[in-house]
Amino acid sequence: MGKTILNQVVGGNYLESLLGKRSKFVVNQFEWLNVLREKAVNHVSALSLPTTSDEEWRFTDISSVSNISFAPALSASRLKVTDVAHFFIDEATTRLVFVDGIYAPELSITDADSGVVVSSLSTVGAQYTKKVEMHLGQHASINNDAFAAHNTAMLDDAAVIIVPRDVPTAAPVHILFIAKQKELVSTPRCLMIAESGSVVTVIEDYVALSQPHQQEEAYFTNAVTEIVLEDNAHLTHVRVQREGSKAFHIAECAVSL
Repeated sequence: MGKTILNQVVGGNYLESLLGKRSKFVVNQFEWLNVLREKAVNHVSALSLPTTSDEEWRFTDISSVSNISFAPALSASRLKVTDVAHFFIDEATTRLVFVDGIYAPELSITDADSGVVVSSLSTVGAQYTKKVEMHLGQHASINNDAFAAHNTAMLDDAAVIIVPRDVPTAAPVHILFIAKQKELVSTPRCLMIAESGSVVTVIEDYVALSQPHQQEEAYFTNAVTEIVLEDNAHLTHVRVQREGSKAFHIAECAVSL
């Protein structure tokens, strides 16, 4: 996080401003998700940004976040593989890429032989939607967490990883979130489900794409990851932050064992 500037933190109005116009017009293909989003929008209206007066945040002053009017991306930034190849992890045979929070299938790859379901929420197979509905938004509480509520209110898409029963995955799964636009707020969401007896490594990776000699700009990443482990499942979760020095990054990871 950049240099902190002390000021009066704006409450619910600032959180609502982070939603932009998207929460008012984006209707998802899943009705249960629309209901979940609407519930989260109501929580955003009732909650405020935490301050150092809140016990969990007493050593972390985030008041400088409210000095910048961040807005969500309304359209995707088009990138070529050559633009971002230096971020790729050679060992990963499966990769999901999101640019400014929007899924980029042209930059993603899948390994059909791995036996692992790696998909965006928008393209997940119909046979998996019930399992996704059972867990997405059920482990990261939005009741008293302003940032989890904001992320869920913006939940149009997500990275979904489902490892079937007794499948041992050798190669890691790489989920790459690329920040490109300045003064943007993105809300990455991940759901990882490891069924009984399965083994997998997932690398959740956040990077900033800037041109050479270009001055770094501020942006805001508000990420939520939900992990579900069934009996005797082994999931190694690696989280990498390679973001700009002016970036704000707040994240929650909720795990159900």
